[in-house]
Amino acid sequence: MKTESSTSDKIGRQPPVSQFTAFTILRDDRRRTTLRHCLHPLGHTTVAALIDTIAFHEGDDSPANRERIAIDLHHVHLPLLAEANLVRYDRTDGRIEARAGVSSLVTYLDAMSTSGIDDGAV
Repeated sequence: MKTESSTSDKIGRQPPVSQFTAFTILRDDRRRTTLRHCLHPLGHTTVAALIDTIAFHEGDDSPANRERIAIDLHHVHLPLLAEANLVRYDRTDGRIEARAGVSSLVTYLDAMSTSGIDDGAV
C-alpha cells in the first residue's frame, strides 16, 4: 500500500542544486536578496516585505521602482526560484517560503559577500 509522505519529508529529500543552477540563480542581485530574505529565521516572507527590502537595498523607494520590482519578482525571479525548488511561492496570498534546497546555496551566498561580489544586504 502506497502512502502519501509529508510535505516536509518531500522537501527534505530534494536533490542538491547543481552548480550550473546555483550560478544561474545567484547571478542576479534580486534573486540573491530574495534567498537571503527567505533564510531569515522565520523561513518565510511575503512579496510585500520582499519588495520593501529590495527597494531599500537598491536605494530607490519610489512607487515606479517598487512596481518594477513587483513585476520582476512575480514574472521572473519567484517562478525561477520555485522551478529550482528553492522557494515555494503562493501567488494567492503572496507568501514565499524557503525550501530545503536554499541551504545548499548558503556557501555561495557567503562567498559572494566575503569576496565583495555582493554586499550581503538583508
